[in-house]
Amino acid sequence: MADKKKTLKKDMVTESGKDVKTNTDVKHDKNVKDIKYDEIAKHYKEKYNLAFSQFQRLQADFDNYRKRVSKEKLDIGNHAKEQILMPVLEAIDNLERAVESSKTNDDIVVFKEGIELTLKQLKDTLAKEGLSEIVSVGEKFDPAKHEALITTESSEHEDDMVFSELQKGYLFKDKVIRPTKVKVVKNS
Repeated sequence: MADKKKTLKKDMVTESGKDVKTNTDVKHDKNVKDIKYDEIAKHYKEKYNLAFSQFQRLQADFDNYRKRVSKEKLDIGNHAKEQILMPVLEAIDNLERAVESSKTNDDIVVFKEGIELTLKQLKDTLAKEGLSEIVSVGEKFDPAKHEALITTESSEHEDDMVFSELQKGYLFKDKVIRPTKVKVVKNS
């Protein structure tokens, strides 16, 4: 046995279930014992079970991570809303005081001034958060910023100029959140 080869015969089962005998040459070193297929199958089954349990743990960890991130996003959004709402509540308090004052005081000028100050306070609060009005009258019609509801003729204005605002539009940090509803000049 100079080349140290042994021939092993192994029964193999085909897909149809019939036994087929084949000769397979396997080189054996003198330190290597006969291959025990049951031990190899057991080894790979253990490796599979370990990998599968690691996969299941990883999948559960990812699911927990996804839920935690979703909850954190919701918490951050709610916190941001609270920060905006607190100054708005001050404006609401001022409006409620004005309404109460109007019940006992008939001075319409004072009531009007109180409402105007409260409106200014509310607009200033929202401007600090990034809200701004879209300036439209006298500007060229822009479908990204304006919504034309009515057209009119005017010899004093060019075509496609915004003649008047029907409802103000607003930008939030350079993004249109509500377009201005406008009357646009269309000369025939």
